[in-house]
Amino acid sequence: MELVNTGMSDKELFDKARLAGRQFAIERAELLIFSSGDKVSDFDAPNLSGEWADDPTPASLVRDFGVDDGDFATAELVADAWETGVDDVWVRAVQACILRVQGRIAEAIELEKALDAESV
Repeated sequence: MELVNTGMSDKELFDKARLAGRQFAIERAELLIFSSGDKVSDFDAPNLSGEWADDPTPASLVRDFGVDDGDFATAELVADAWETGVDDVWVRAVQACILRVQGRIAEAIELEKALDAESV
């Protein structure tokens, strides 16, 4: 089925939103390196709550992906796909950052390469 408002099939839209969630999670995990003494355990996986000013919300994803905001089923598909992408990589992205902080750079690079390879 092709979505009239985006020109993409449900699968294409899901894949695109999932990739966006993965990328956001990896970028957010990288910020842990620069945190000011906070414990890693204080950082939850990114979500769509809008708790932080620049974080995506279901409404912003709908706009970003060109979904009609009255199309609730497709909006839910996009949100679910984005959160799936986050869930796919969050723990491993945080692990890569911890390895870097510990000076275990080679291990961090291998893990980051694996995450990148999965995103293609």
